[in-house]
Amino acid sequence: MRIPTAFMLAALLVACGGAPSPARHAHAHGAHGGSETTAAFRAHHAEIRTALDEAASRAMALSSASPEQAGELMHGIVHFFVHELMPHAEAEERVLYSAADRLVPTAHGRRYTDALRYEHTVVAREVRALHEAMESGERSPEALADFQRRTLELVGLVKAHFGAEEDVVLAAFDELMSPEDFQREVVEPMHGAEGGAPEHHHAH
Repeated sequence: MRIPTAFMLAALLVACGGAPSPARHAHAHGAHGGSETTAAFRAHHAEIRTALDEAASRAMALSSASPEQAGELMHGIVHFFVHELMPHAEAEERVLYSAADRLVPTAHGRRYTDALRYEHTVVAREVRALHEAMESGERSPEALADFQRRTLELVGLVKAHFGAEEDVVLAAFDELMSPEDFQREVVEPMHGAEGGAPEHHHAH
């Protein structure tokens, strides 16, 4: 899976896509919340990163697992991606990204979050591939090695995506929106869309 070029799209969108940078926009309108605006959202990302590390550890354990153990490890990995990560990504698109696109308008009909939305499609495609591999029942050493490789690549992709998201989208909210407005316009709607997270962090 050739992913690294996708990591660059977020930066290219800001540089070349007509999007005013959060810093320039804030200079004109005055900074609002500072880093505390999105602090709890970033803390929620940190929790997901811990779960990503656990998925990577399960993937590494496939190398020495019995077929039965391998099935359990694969199920745990897929369950995390399908039932925890993907709902978070879907809620981000509906709420966080839509709010960011309103906050930082761009030229030529592009959205501020287009590159990050594209990365979500890559993540979803890889999650589907892992789910299909698990469902196939194939537990040969070659199949397990491929599943392991895909899992580790996906973990790396999601971590890099979070970094871009924090440096581009959350940075815009930190510069341009008060913590109170972020709570009302992003956190509370996302809480409903994601089924509970990340509200339990509050300020979030």
